[in-house]
Amino acid sequence: MKNVALWTDLEGRHFSVNELKLPHLLPLIEGLDFPGQDPVILDVGGGSRSLIEHADFGPERRPAIGCIDIAPSDIMHMTASRVRHFRAELDDLTSGRDPETEGQLRGFLHRWGDPANPGADAMVFSDVLNYVDYKQVLRWFDGCLKVGGFAAILNGVGRGFFTAFSDMGVQSDIELLDYCDGDLGYQQVQAAHLPAPSEYGDVLLAAFQKIG
Repeated sequence: MKNVALWTDLEGRHFSVNELKLPHLLPLIEGLDFPGQDPVILDVGGGSRSLIEHADFGPERRPAIGCIDIAPSDIMHMTASRVRHFRAELDDLTSGRDPETEGQLRGFLHRWGDPANPGADAMVFSDVLNYVDYKQVLRWFDGCLKVGGFAAILNGVGRGFFTAFSDMGVQSDIELLDYCDGDLGYQQVQAAHLPAPSEYGDVLLAAFQKIG
């Protein structure tokens, strides 16, 4: 995976409003009780420009955001083939076959994270878990999340480019929640269903905290 955008200067970045992510996902992230003063956030699959840069963390906080690309800046250029390409790259990363990208991410966390409690303060998975082996992806990125950090998930089963869906992607909300609560041992902070402006049904918005 070659396109990993890591930045801390969030000024001057703009892109189109998303009907679910700005009014629902961002308030959830803004309300998290981050362990650190300046939160370090990994946006997995957020594109080269993360929606998280629109979050209001207050005047005293300057977050550092690491974003792993899945979408181009112009969403009109998003295609199923691009998603399948991203899935292959993410599989390489989470299977240990891409030490270059893993090194970039580890370096990012080391540079901007808290040496006493290393790792990200939050991870965001927004409209990505249908396309990947979600258990493998969540398990791998759990290793990047500090104790006390949060995982925020927005995902609608059947929502997206269905021809690019993975057989190992999310099949039901209950399955996803059980994996986070049970297998990963996270503590559920919030879970709600949002009525989606599409034919795919409701979208799950959830947040979990890593407690040990």
